[in-house]
Amino acid sequence: MSKPTCYDCTEGTISKVVEDYTTELSDGHILTVPNLPYVKCNKCDTVLLPPDSWQKIEDAIEAHKPGHFKRY
Repeated sequence: MSKPTCYDCTEGTISKVVEDYTTELSDGHILTVPNLPYVKCNKCDTVLLPPDSWQKIEDAIEAHKPGHFKRY
């Protein structure tokens, strides 16, 4: 069974990965979410984020906001 073709570049294939996901926030800070599951193209690096992964990113952004303290 072949892997699905990337909808963006139409040349690569997409597959599930679990990697550290890094993005730049609007305030210029770099945010890294470790071990995030998502789908990625092997040619153009297009990323598709499932809802659970989006939630992890949103939680990490919320935790980044000033005044937020993590409770242990």
